[in-house]
Amino acid sequence: MTGAPPGQLPRTAFDHAPYYCEENVWRLARHEAFAGRDACVLVITNRARACVFWDQRAAETPGSAVVWDYHVVLLDRSPPAGAWRVWDLDSVLPFPCPADEYLRRTFRDVDAIDPELAPRFRVVTAHRYVETFASDRRHMVRADGSWAAPPPAWEAIRTATEVHTLDRMLDVTDESAGVTLDLATARARFGA
Repeated sequence: MTGAPPGQLPRTAFDHAPYYCEENVWRLARHEAFAGRDACVLVITNRARACVFWDQRAAETPGSAVVWDYHVVLLDRSPPAGAWRVWDLDSVLPFPCPADEYLRRTFRDVDAIDPELAPRFRVVTAHRYVETFASDRRHMVRADGSWAAPPPAWEAIRTATEVHTLDRMLDVTDESAGVTLDLATARARFGA
């Protein structure tokens, strides 16, 4: 471990498995660089499980959008209690990216899309996310038993009592997993 502040560490300093953002962020939130920091996790989805994201590395061509069923990112405040920053290991935006810039550039033209497809942001403290998140990766297994994307090299994440809490976090109607915000409220809460 480096002991360097997180803003001075490159994206490559953190674990990343493509298509496993929820696990990547769990590992990111546990990284020593974030110890004691004001941090939270955003689980981004909607009822339709189809959110449009811009500036993602998975885009077929640079400048095109990606539709994710959900995406997970980490936010922290630049010290001391300054502006919120987004840590998105799958974005092509700066790492970290000021939250106002991230929300503006990642969620473009939201007013022009069906309201059912507008993003919803579940806010969970980083500490609570680390304590309560679990995934047995069932959502990545196809009907024939093959993987939709190769699983990470590390073991599946479990709590002492749970093997899969991801579905609860993705249910935008379940407030027990953390409050959900619309885009305007997220921009007001985490923007400049």
